[in-house]
Amino acid sequence: MDAAKRLATLNRIRKLSRLMDTSIRIPLTGFRIGIDPILVWFQVLVI
Repeated sequence: MDAAKRLATLNRIRKLSRLMDTSIRIPLTGFRIGIDPILVWFQVLVI
C-alpha cells in the first residue's frame, strides 16, 4: 500500500472515530458524546 492510500485510510478512520466518540455537543455544557452510546441505548430499549 502506498503512502497516499495509507493517509486516506487513516483520515477515514479518524473521521469515524470522531463520529463514534465526540460528534454531538451537549448544549450549555462542555461535554461531547458520540453516536456509539446512542446506538447502545437504542439497542437496549428495543430488545
